[in-house]
Amino acid sequence: MLDEVDLEVRSGEFVALVGPSGSGKSTLLNLVSGIDLPDGGRVEVGGTDLTALSERDRTLFRRRHLGFVFQFFNLVPTLTVEENLLLPLELKGRSGARERERVRDLLAVVGLGGRGDTFPDRLSGGEQQRVALARGLVHEPLLLLADEPTGNLDRETGVRVLDLLTNLLEMEGRTLLVATHADDVAARAHRVLRLEEGRLRSAT
Repeated sequence: MLDEVDLEVRSGEFVALVGPSGSGKSTLLNLVSGIDLPDGGRVEVGGTDLTALSERDRTLFRRRHLGFVFQFFNLVPTLTVEENLLLPLELKGRSGARERERVRDLLAVVGLGGRGDTFPDRLSGGEQQRVALARGLVHEPLLLLADEPTGNLDRETGVRVLDLLTNLLEMEGRTLLVATHADDVAARAHRVLRLEEGRLRSAT
């Protein structure tokens, strides 16, 4: 439950949400994505008021303009790595040669060039998370949302994935809002916001 949270994230900014479990970090991500609606107030992304959209239009908005990276990767096990990356593009009605080239370029950037025909269960945890990062950015979203993106990785692998994430954000010029318990993730952010008991207590 969130209470009177007032937050603005600027284009190109990397903002980390920190706080204890149950403080409202994942709830805030759900509100920003339009998965949930607030009891009051508004949620705007790229000038669009999500609270004014129907459920169907919020779903379409997510597909077109938001990217997601999760702690447990959420890759489709029956699809190859390349097919997992093509999925967000196909949901936007884009599946031509240009899209396949972007998928292959992103896989090369994340160090998985030539692994497009591999299924997720043949990859390590760190490799799966690299695929998840590429999938989150493949359709050029306005905003990338990440919920504990290194939480299911050992520290060394998490650092490598974090390096890759920050480099990709710089290359792609994307905006990132990440919920995390990890101090090393928060240390990379342009700004750190702390949630406690549903309230925004401090910002740095």
